[in-house]
Amino acid sequence: NTFDNNSIDILHIDIANNGDVYEYVFNNYINKNNLKELDKILIVEINFYNDNKCEMKKKSTKFKNLTQNQKILIMSNLNSKTISMQDNIYVCLSQKNTNEINNAINNIISNKGYEEFLKYVYKNIK
Repeated sequence: NTFDNNSIDILHIDIANNGDVYEYVFNNYINKNNLKELDKILIVEINFYNDNKCEMKKKSTKFKNLTQNQKILIMSNLNSKTISMQDNIYVCLSQKNTNEINNAINNIISNKGYEEFLKYVYKNIK
């Protein structure tokens, strides 16, 4: 998948589907400073639910108001529609949530070493 800015969608480039690409992205590009960058970029509301079927809404909050651990948990599980945050509390991501977060991560990657990232991906696909 590509977006209008011709960036690559990291959700779909993880060919092995084992999380290696996500791990690389988080280890090399997403850190406390980048989370602050994401806070500035993302205006998305994250919905918390009391059930894993996403029927009993507990609250909504802006991405920037989440804890660092919550942000990382969400970003590392973007391919899951429902994310268990703790006992009986779930985040349910809409396609819009996933797209906005993924686009923001792609923005950070493109500004922080896109070429190096692609070399890593290419090396792991071969």
